[in-house]
Amino acid sequence: MKNPTIDDEETVFSWGCRGGPDGSSVAFNHGAHPTFGAFGHWGAPDIGWDGDEEADIWTYIACTKDGNEIRVYTNGILSASESPITLSTHPLADDGTTPLPFVVGNQNDGNGAISDPLSGSMSIAVVRVWEQALDNLAIAENYNLDAPTFGRPTFVPGADDDNYGLADDYELATFGNLDQTGDGDLDEDGLTNAEEASNGTDPSLADTDNDGASDKAEVDAGTDPLSPTSVPVTPIDLLVELQASALDEGALATWANTGTLTGDLTASSDPTVETISGAKGVTLDGEGDWFVGPTTTPDIEGASGRSITAWIYNPAVAVEETVVSWGRRGGPEGTNMWFNHGTHHAFGAVGHWGNGPDIGWDPSTSADDAVTGGGQKEEGTWTHIAYTQDGATTWVYINGVLTKADERINLNTHAGLSVIVGSQWEGDGARPIRHWLALSALVLCASTMGLFQTVTSPLGSMMRRQPMDVLQD
Repeated sequence: MKNPTIDDEETVFSWGCRGGPDGSSVAFNHGAHPTFGAFGHWGAPDIGWDGDEEADIWTYIACTKDGNEIRVYTNGILSASESPITLSTHPLADDGTTPLPFVVGNQNDGNGAISDPLSGSMSIAVVRVWEQALDNLAIAENYNLDAPTFGRPTFVPGADDDNYGLADDYELATFGNLDQTGDGDLDEDGLTNAEEASNGTDPSLADTDNDGASDKAEVDAGTDPLSPTSVPVTPIDLLVELQASALDEGALATWANTGTLTGDLTASSDPTVETISGAKGVTLDGEGDWFVGPTTTPDIEGASGRSITAWIYNPAVAVEETVVSWGRRGGPEGTNMWFNHGTHHAFGAVGHWGNGPDIGWDPSTSADDAVTGGGQKEEGTWTHIAYTQDGATTWVYINGVLTKADERINLNTHAGLSVIVGSQWEGDGARPIRHWLALSALVLCASTMGLFQTVTSPLGSMMRRQPMDVLQD
């Protein structure tokens, strides 16, 4: 169309009728009014152009509506959009029987008559109406179809006429405009817009396939950023690893840590290395034997995910016996971290401080039960126990089998305290409490929350899905 002068509202094409209620008219306009200069649906659904109206020149204008959003375009480029938009276009006049026609250059009134004051004063050469919403690229392609006839340049597929580092047709299809550059990073995921175009990812979404790994992380790892089943395997940082098998029998003053957290564990009193039922273990007497290790890191503090596995031999299971801990007692809720082998229904397996975050081994009991749980705990035999927490859910395992899980757990583990084997820090963070237990092959490791939420790590899948013989490696 070619509009010599632009008034507030000049109708190009319409149907339905004026008079309301909201959303009951369809009037495609070329006017200057900021509210309904582009499209009038009657009321709140109206929309204006973004100041890019052109006078006295052949101009391609377009509008599309997908049931929720309305978008208007000038010369193939997105001008303005609005959502949510709800329409209920009138099919009949107010009398309920008179069909309402398509109208070129004007609009229907409620009685079915033409509203002369809204006549368009312009030249119209081509009008096309589709029964579905067109996307940005389809709008641009439709513009290209007739652009040479009306003296307008076309968007050549693959061409970068604005020299922004992106093909113009890609910019229009993806962004609806030609304002983005190839070296920009609209979604701030670490991939440039040009790299997003090359990889087929959405430059407006940091994680196109919504699998928990950013597009940049997937491209770097060589996985498919367009497939939610293809995700990077994130290496797990094994912070503390203690092995008793190579230790000399007798008193043990220092237990060497072969994990990545710098520092060995120093004994309190006289823990003893001895062979128990064919395997070496470090025996704690429950009356002052424990080991204090290196200070924790943010990886296992606050709400971060964490996992612990241990082989233990417990001659007689008491209410609460600590295997490994960090943080400290005293609250508030969810701020301590102690992994237990005890009978207590509420915190026999894990204590985070508070009835909500704590968990026992017995799947048949809850924190509200008044009795001590039984569960699947073993005594007088070597037993593999495990714990994993993703910041929201706690899982505990015995001999590779999931024993109990507890959801909606909020953690905020106290920071800056040392790892302790066989005891816990009191509320002052300076005095451990006393417990008795024999230990061997204790493993403590940690990861980010996202790792366990997506179950992509070796430890995450092993802990939840693999049989016991894998856990015994």
